[in-house]
Amino acid sequence: MIRVLLSLDLTNKESERDNFNNFLAEQQWKKLAGVNTVWAIEYDDFSQTNEQHVTSVKRDLSKVLLTAAREFKPDRITYVAQIANIECIGRYIYREGGDYKAFIYEPC
Repeated sequence: MIRVLLSLDLTNKESERDNFNNFLAEQQWKKLAGVNTVWAIEYDDFSQTNEQHVTSVKRDLSKVLLTAAREFKPDRITYVAQIANIECIGRYIYREGGDYKAFIYEPC
């Protein structure tokens, strides 16, 4: 099993926060109580020792948040995710060249 912990910020879309949260919940993410915009998900059929599984999790995370960006059109989504005991990743998602794209940054 691979567990993922996600924290994200939306820029200039507070009015869409509830709809955005509902979208993530529909994608099987669980919002953690007591903190703002922290989510968790479990990939039961994946192993953290399998590099392809970890890569698939990163792709899935990016795909979900790119879809959300296209639907809710924030100026930017900034997120960090802890993927199992493997690594911490960071991404910015914003519009470039007419579409939303994900850009890597190192948060750790």
